[in-house]
Amino acid sequence: MLKIINNQKGLTLIELLVAVFIFSLLSTVIAGIYVSFSNAQARTKVAQALLNDAQFALEGIAREIRNSRVLYAEGEYNCGDVELDIGPPQIMASSCIYLQKEDGEYVGFGGSTDADLLTYMRRDSETGEWSIHDFIFWDHFQNINLDDVQFVIIPAIPVLADSGPFEEGGTNKHPSVTIKLTVSTDSTRNIEQVTYNLQTTVSPRFYGR
Repeated sequence: MLKIINNQKGLTLIELLVAVFIFSLLSTVIAGIYVSFSNAQARTKVAQALLNDAQFALEGIAREIRNSRVLYAEGEYNCGDVELDIGPPQIMASSCIYLQKEDGEYVGFGGSTDADLLTYMRRDSETGEWSIHDFIFWDHFQNINLDDVQFVIIPAIPVLADSGPFEEGGTNKHPSVTIKLTVSTDSTRNIEQVTYNLQTTVSPRFYGR
């Protein structure tokens, strides 16, 4: 026979409210930790993808420069008429570099921050026409902004074949190129807004004496 205890008490209203408050607090803390972890994962993923693309572009340009001879072009940021009368390609670029490879082929890179575009250019040895190809970054590809691109050539003037070895711009001055890239993610979410500034300096293997 079940014995009923008349004086057995249940939860009071205050105890119930405290229990609900503690449960709600724990739920909020756990949810906050989960959201923070998810945001950190999303930011890390975006940042790693951006860094991979930027490093790939930087290494690709550096490899071409290292295995070529630097050509000088007229105009601001080396984007005008190229030396040797090879003629410039028709591109919209804020910074350019033109190169002559060991086999005589002419190539180049041009960056346009207005269009978020980095182009790779090749000149046909028979027709003399330039072909232009997108290189890594184009029109917000994969939500990436090309914020800045610079090709800084030192010395800033061509090496003079008839100059003395100790003169500025003389024959013993081996040119070097500093490549500067600034890229960022094109996202409206704060956690996915990442910017990288990359820079490297390379010297061509061809010594323009």
